[in-house]
Amino acid sequence: MGRALQEEISEINYRLINTVLDISSEDMNLTSAVGDDVEGRIVNCTFHPIGSSAEMFPVLPIRFLVSANYPYCSPTLIDKLSGNQSNEYENLLTKATTKFNTSLRCMSEPISLKEMAKSWDSCANAVFLEYARQNGGGSFSSRYGTWEKCVDAV
Repeated sequence: MGRALQEEISEINYRLINTVLDISSEDMNLTSAVGDDVEGRIVNCTFHPIGSSAEMFPVLPIRFLVSANYPYCSPTLIDKLSGNQSNEYENLLTKATTKFNTSLRCMSEPISLKEMAKSWDSCANAVFLEYARQNGGGSFSSRYGTWEKCVDAV
């Protein structure tokens, strides 16, 4: 699982801009809902808002447990990382996690790590865009409208 998982993570990191995955150095054993021990690797999935510094916007991290049975079973969201963060940060993380959990319910099992990472990237990005708009920011399109096709009159 180690080499194949590392290759999949490298491919995901190559394709996504704001989201970075890495394998944690810690192994994890959890007890599943049916009482079986589940062994696997922890994968950190971190959203970094593009064009911002850590002081401006904190990163939004989540962690997955990728079991030894992967890709025959979906990675499991094990928790959100917490610490001494502001209420505003916790609110952003909660909103992104809620959107993410909703998006996972629409996917068919087993879900690949790539699908989960793309979904986290999309959900976290939507939360940051909403936050930026509420605070007077946003993207070019949200401020000025969308690009239109124009034909030059000669």
